[in-house]
Amino acid sequence: MTVSSRIRIRSRKVVDNVVDRWT
Repeated sequence: MTVSSRIRIRSRKVVDNVVDRWT
């Protein structure tokens, strides 16, 4: 796993959390 892919997955999880909060 590359560092960029790790950051991508992390940001994706954050976005998912934000969406959960907004809904």
